[in-house]
This record gives sequence, C-alpha cells and structure tokens, in this order.
Amino acid sequence: VLFLSGSVTAQDPVTVSRRSAVVEAVERVQPSVVSVHVVHREPVLYRYRTPFDELFRGAPFGRRYYRGQEDRVSDGSGFVVGDGVVLTNAHLLGSRRIRKAEVSLPDGRVLEVRSANVDVALDLAVLEVEGRDLPVAPLGESDDILVGEWAIAIGNPFDLGPTVSIGVISAIDRDFQEPQGNYYYRDMIQTDAAINPGN
Repeated sequence: VLFLSGSVTAQDPVTVSRRSAVVEAVERVQPSVVSVHVVHREPVLYRYRTPFDELFRGAPFGRRYYRGQEDRVSDGSGFVVGDGVVLTNAHLLGSRRIRKAEVSLPDGRVLEVRSANVDVALDLAVLEVEGRDLPVAPLGESDDILVGEWAIAIGNPFDLGPTVSIGVISAIDRDFQEPQGNYYYRDMIQTDAAINPGN
C-alpha cells in the first residue's frame, strides 16, 4: 500500500477508477450474504477401551463397540431473498436429524432458523428465520446473462468471514452428459470464478 501526502478528494481519478462495477455489485449484495450453521445429531460407533485391548489386539473378541450419538456441525453460505427468508443449498441441511440451525449476518446478528423447505432435486432450501428488516439481495434474470460478462461469487466458504472471487461467464445452457454423483445437470451456467465448497 502506498500512502501519499496531501488531501485526496472523492473526485480523484484513482479513487474514481477503483470504484468499478464489481466493487459496486459487491457493496450492494454482500450485506445480504449470510453464514449458515447446522447442528446434526448422527449415529456413531464407540469402541470400549479396556486394559486388555493391547493383550488381545487382533483377536475377534478383543474389541467391542457400542452405538451412540454425536453432534456434527455443517457450515455454508446463503443469502436473504425476503424479510425473514434465506436461500441456501439443500445438501447443507442433510438427511439427518437437525438439532439446531442458525444464520449469521455480516452485521453480527445471529438468527435462529424456525423452519426449512427443501427441494432435493434442485439442491435448494428456503429457511425462515427469526429476524426482520434484513438486507435483501437484489435478484436478476438468468435469461439476461451474456457470455463473457463478469461473474462474482460471494460467500463464506470456510466460515472465516465474507469472501469474494471473480471470473467470467464461460457458457450458458451447458449440459453434463454424464451423471455427477446421483444427478444429471442441465441448463447450467458455466463460470471460471473460484467457488469453494460451502460458498
């Protein structure tokens, strides 16, 4: 960072040129991007530990297991689409019993999730949260996208705080010929913007 002496006005050419369309888009959308934290209760196997473990190592009767349950936390991103309504990915909620779910806003507020509606085929979940006067993300039309224009990914992929990456729209209406896991993907928007798991 270079610091120059003297006053710098708002009309300074360098300052004006830094305020690009990308900067303005991030400033507009980032307040509505939230972190989603889901606590699952899932079954686990515990091994009994006895003084004879080393003595009978490898023997079929040397190890005994018992069933238990343990909490596991899943973290991801979402964004506010309406007052008290957050959109995120369905896989973040998972198929196991949810003990608690909450969203964290960039302004520091933490809101409890009251209910969730899930569409597994589209991998989308709509969360109803206990909060009002939330910053809502302005939505556009995917039909208006042009190949070659900027694509900005905003999220919180590793629960470290808001993250921004940028790329271009590489293609639209892209189909995957082979299944990806359990799904076939159709009419996809392709971009080279870096998108990490949880973003």
